[in-house]
Amino acid sequence: MSQSWATVRGDLFGGITSNKMVGTLSVDIQEHEVVILDCSETDYVDDSAALVVGQLIDVAIAEDTECVVMGVEGPVADSLQSLDVLRRVPPDHFVADMDEARAVSSQLLGFDLARSGAGMS
Repeated sequence: MSQSWATVRGDLFGGITSNKMVGTLSVDIQEHEVVILDCSETDYVDDSAALVVGQLIDVAIAEDTECVVMGVEGPVADSLQSLDVLRRVPPDHFVADMDEARAVSSQLLGFDLARSGAGMS
């Protein structure tokens, strides 16, 4: 496992492709120590997609990969919270923007961004 993070972002819709998406993203999650679920540009998450997010979080936890959840608000937050899919994400892993996500991720990885003067991508 490399010392890096991956970011998952965009509108999420469930349905027939959700199993394939979980399989594809699960491989990527396994290769990282931190995954950032970026919901900052997501306007809508249907129930099936919310459950997929829960599955991705479960995969990350099973693989000892930390989850940082970014930009969850409004209807997206309502959908995810109504199905309780974020329950296993620690409260201090919810952030508003990418700067905060990088800071939390770096802390989880044991890096000091202020000292290094650079982030990772």
